[in-house]
Amino acid sequence: MEAIAYGDQTMRFNRLLRVGECYDFMRVGFAPTHVGPLGYIFRLCADYFVVLSPQSMANAPPRELWICQCPRIFMEFEDVYAQAEYFFAGTTAS
Repeated sequence: MEAIAYGDQTMRFNRLLRVGECYDFMRVGFAPTHVGPLGYIFRLCADYFVVLSPQSMANAPPRELWICQCPRIFMEFEDVYAQAEYFFAGTTAS
C-alpha cells in the first residue's frame, strides 16, 4: 500500500525509514484515492492509501522478514488442475 506524508512528517519519515526494510506502522489513517486531489497529484494506483501524520509511529520489527524472489521464468506445466480454495496444482514431465 502506498503512503503519503505531509510537511514536517516528510522529513521525519525520510530520516527514519530505509529502502528495503520492513516496518510496523501504528496510528495511521486510511483514505480513498478517489476522494480529493491526492490520488491524482501523486498518481496512486491503489484504491486506498495510508496517511502518515504527527501521531504515526514506525517500528522496525524484531524479526527479519524474508520475501521470496519471483523466478525470471516459470516452469511449464503439462496439466493444471483446480483445487479447493482456488489453489492450482500442476504436473511436469521429468
